[in-house]
Amino acid sequence: MKAITDVTVMVLDRDSFTTLLGPLRDLIDYNMNIKVLKSMKLFEKLTDKERDKVSKSFSVEHFAVGTKIINQKDKGSKFYILKSGTVKIVKDGNHVAELSEGAYFGEMALLSDEVRVATVIAVTECDCFTLDRDTFSKIMGTYSLTYSLTHLLTHLLTYLLTYSLTHSLIQVTLST
Repeated sequence: MKAITDVTVMVLDRDSFTTLLGPLRDLIDYNMNIKVLKSMKLFEKLTDKERDKVSKSFSVEHFAVGTKIINQKDKGSKFYILKSGTVKIVKDGNHVAELSEGAYFGEMALLSDEVRVATVIAVTECDCFTLDRDTFSKIMGTYSLTYSLTHLLTHLLTYLLTYSLTHSLIQVTLST
């Protein structure tokens, strides 16, 4: 090929490219974190400053194909967001769902001491952003406590309504 006019060509060596690409990857990861956090009910009430703190607190973990990321009935202490890859969700030995890039799981580990309700297995190579409960609690403080109490009250109300309906049905059956 021949240039029709004078052309200035800029060349970037491999080391310079790698140096520049590092910050670009960080920016892409940060923007993905913020986008995912904004889409999640768990984080919807956060201010931009709080969301920024949470995003900067994520670590990245890599999982090979077939790795059990979460085991059903284990105590949880981490929350995961799929940066890349696909996982399958298995509950009581039954395949119930698949999740891919941008999906998240394990969020209840940030809010309670409940055991894991399902097993999560890497179907492909996976990279996950992770956040542990201690870091989340330090960043979020009272928000975490408020959300936990709301979650607890919701479960209690559901139980009471179920009990009340069951009890009423028994009374109706006995009086008929």
